[in-house]
Amino acid sequence: MTSQTKNTFEIPKWAGKPVAGLHLDVVKEGKLIQKLMIDEKKCYFFGRNKELCDFTIDHASCSRVHAALLWHKDLNRPFLIDLGS
Repeated sequence: MTSQTKNTFEIPKWAGKPVAGLHLDVVKEGKLIQKLMIDEKKCYFFGRNKELCDFTIDHASCSRVHAALLWHKDLNRPFLIDLGS
């Protein structure tokens, strides 16, 4: 996908605001190095583009807008969607 991915991605109707305090732990070599808070929005984007993504990943295997993380309000759990780039 192109850098337009974020602009064209349609957030599903089942997506809702996550539970308070929800976060991702970033662990490197067995040590917690960062907590990414993901409890404010229905959708968070991950990828290399700092302008389009909520969280940037500096790795050659990642595209500019690589994935979307959404909270399923009915199933009460997160879903990671590969944006096909």
